[in-house]
Amino acid sequence: MAINKNVYILGAGFSAEAGMPLVSNFLDRIRDISVDLDIQGKARKDYLSPVLNYRKEMSCCADKVDIDLDNIEQLFSLAAIDSLTEGRHKTLADNIKHAIAFTLANPSAKPRPATFSIHPLAVDEIPEHLSYLDLKQEEVEVKRPNMRLGWEAKHDVYVYALGLMAGLFDSSVEQENVFITFNYDLVIEEALKQWGLVSDYRLIEPTDHRSTIGARDHIEVIKLHGSVNWTLPADNKSGQAVHIFDDYDSVPPDHQLVLQPPTWRKDPAPGVAPLWKLAANHISDAWRICVIGYSTPPTDTHFEYLLALGLSRNERLHRFIVIDPDASPHDPDPGRVYTRYRDFLNYHLLDRRFEAIGHSWTDSFRIPEITSGLLERRTGIVKVGYSTDEDEESERRRQRLSKHPKD
Repeated sequence: MAINKNVYILGAGFSAEAGMPLVSNFLDRIRDISVDLDIQGKARKDYLSPVLNYRKEMSCCADKVDIDLDNIEQLFSLAAIDSLTEGRHKTLADNIKHAIAFTLANPSAKPRPATFSIHPLAVDEIPEHLSYLDLKQEEVEVKRPNMRLGWEAKHDVYVYALGLMAGLFDSSVEQENVFITFNYDLVIEEALKQWGLVSDYRLIEPTDHRSTIGARDHIEVIKLHGSVNWTLPADNKSGQAVHIFDDYDSVPPDHQLVLQPPTWRKDPAPGVAPLWKLAANHISDAWRICVIGYSTPPTDTHFEYLLALGLSRNERLHRFIVIDPDASPHDPDPGRVYTRYRDFLNYHLLDRRFEAIGHSWTDSFRIPEITSGLLERRTGIVKVGYSTDEDEESERRRQRLSKHPKD
């Protein structure tokens, strides 16, 4: 067991920066894609119209009961009940799964670039993991007026964040890093791939079709609700191994997706059940737990039970960290996410081990002193900057105005 074992629990808020929709706006994204002819041209089959038609069909339900049909958890929960009573279970369920996967395969935006500077490294002292990145040599200001030779890398924010969480900037301590996620998307996997790391899903003897040429190591990514690149053959027999593909576009059209749609039914998807026990075991021997972008909705009581089971056996927990914009602990109006944890966790754990960061994870991770302090690591990172095209254009406009001020 690693002395410094970090368990990261990542929710939908973590993937939002990559253009992945949340529960509240998922149906809006489905609508946007349904009228985008360029995206629709890539579809092997129209999975979106049946979902939108079902939403329209159920509109009469909202006339009688208080239900938000634009919230996919409520809409799909209604569909789950309907499929049991109307005998259309397989077709409706398959359309919903593929609609989810196709939507996530076509995000609404790209992640912001992140430029991070690392010092002090001589040309012949680049650590192995940094050799996977496109680095350029630069002078890094450490303490004025001192300048040290360092390196700068520019990738998207997830490459930086996953490298930081995976401990790739610090080899000074023995550590183990595990990712547990409720997300179906491949945001984590794609970022880790940039570091030469393959995501180890810990499925039981899977059939792995991924191209892993050049990979140097594996890291555990436990996906409790399944994934857009996991399937079972159409003629699946009980106990058959899950197939893993590079992405959703590589999934054979006759395969069944292995993912659990967000509904009131929390039964694990086929082949996923053993992962819950594995996740509880990781929580039980974690030195540090960091929850990012998971708002602990009241319907997800299964998460609280997972935490309760894992924490009940944990005798070594050092810190429990929650990062969420709605996790501010400050009175008189603490955030909803903070309140949920405050009501769930024991007072002694809250008092001695718990730390809530009421900011987005991208804002929290852009300050090296905060992240290295949270994770108690020597990162060597002295500067992090995020930008968008709008930010860069604003900066260029500001520079032009400074050169040609108005009279």
